[in-house]
Amino acid sequence: MDRRVTFKRNLSFACGFSQLSIYVEDVGGNEHIGDVSCRRLCTLKNGQERTVDVSCDDVRIFVVLNRNNKMICIGEMILDAGSENLKIRGICKFSLSKEPVFVFSGRESESVKYSKISGPVKILIVGVVLVLCLAAIHLYQPIMNYFYSISKVPMTYETEKMSITLTKAFAEIGPDEYFYNTYYALSGCWVLILQNDFEKYPDLIWYNDEQYCDFIQKANGDSEVAVSHTDELTYFVVEDNIKGRDTTYYMFAYKTDEAFWLIQFGGYTDEVDYWIDSFMDFAKSVEFK
Repeated sequence: MDRRVTFKRNLSFACGFSQLSIYVEDVGGNEHIGDVSCRRLCTLKNGQERTVDVSCDDVRIFVVLNRNNKMICIGEMILDAGSENLKIRGICKFSLSKEPVFVFSGRESESVKYSKISGPVKILIVGVVLVLCLAAIHLYQPIMNYFYSISKVPMTYETEKMSITLTKAFAEIGPDEYFYNTYYALSGCWVLILQNDFEKYPDLIWYNDEQYCDFIQKANGDSEVAVSHTDELTYFVVEDNIKGRDTTYYMFAYKTDEAFWLIQFGGYTDEVDYWIDSFMDFAKSVEFK
C-alpha cells in the first residue's frame, strides 16, 4: 500500500535554473546514489511541486542535482512510516561547500552541509562587505560607464548547433541538464535556450511555430497569451514573478530539421526595458548549423 506525497520546491536563486530529481531508496532500483540502490520519483523545476506514490514504510528520500552527467546528492531525509498523505517542502540554499544544499522545511538541523557561520566569522564578513560597499560607491560610475560602452557592441556566441549575436555585455554561462545554453548581462537581462528534439518528442515534428508556442504555453499554464508574428519571427510574451519580483520573457520559436527551439529573452520587468528594443535584433541573428 502506498500514500500520496507532494514534494514542493520553493523558489530560490541557488540552483535556480537547474532541475532537481527526487529519489527514494529501493533495493530493486536501477540507479545508485553512492552505494544505495534507488529509483526516481519525479523531477522538480524551480518553484514546482509534484505528487507521487511513496511506500507507507520508513523510506530514505534523496534530492539529486545532475551535473555533467554526474548525480550529486544535495539533500536527504527519512520519511517516517505512515499512511496519511503528506506535503514536503524544501528550498535550495547556497553553502560553503562546492555544491548547494536542499533544506527540507522544519528539518534544517538535519542539513549537515548547510553552513552555520559563527559569530566572529559573521563580524569579519560584515566588515568585508562594508569595505566592498564603500569601494563600490567610488567605482559605481566607472563600472556603469564601462557597462554602457559594451552594451551596444555586438558579440556572436557560437555552440555546436547554433549561433546568436548578442552584445559584449553578456557572459556565456553554458548548458545544464535543462537549458541548452544560457547567457547573462550585467543589467539583469538573460537569454535561455531550450531544445526539444523530435526524437524525444516525435509529435512535434508535425507542428508549425505557432502550434509549438501553444504547446509550450499549455505546458506552463499560459494558454491565454497571444502569439505574435513579426519579420518572420514567431513569439509570445509572458509576465511572471520570481520571489516577489516581476519578470518579463519574450519567447521565440524556431523549427529545424531535428528539433524545435525556444529562445527566451527575459529579465526583471523594472530593468528589462533597456533591452526590449534589442530583443528583435537578437532573435533575428539566430542561425542553426
